[in-house]
Amino acid sequence: MVEKRRHKRVPLSAIARLVEAGEGEPLPLQGMVADISLGGVGLYLASPLEAGAEIALEIVFPASGGDVRAETVKGTVIYSKRIQHVHFVGIEFARELSPDRQPALHGRVQNILNSD
Repeated sequence: MVEKRRHKRVPLSAIARLVEAGEGEPLPLQGMVADISLGGVGLYLASPLEAGAEIALEIVFPASGGDVRAETVKGTVIYSKRIQHVHFVGIEFARELSPDRQPALHGRVQNILNSD
């Protein structure tokens, strides 16, 4: 199988909140981040999201010094798979994480990547 991802995925202890939903999508919805890359995020949610929906997420994560940060990213739901009682949802970011738009989140992902 050929890997289509451009960026390496890394684990991140974080919560994601749906802050802007596509038409017909539920709000509020919160889930756990499974993994993240500069180009997208995988989430565990209690409810599915429809593939193709454009959404905005607030990702809440631990930052350096024990602080908790929250930054928003927009993206498109690529897939939603039911795994027993949860849904695993893959979201491709509309624009890659960058130090200009999401400085703390970008820095956290880069720190994890650099520690490998």
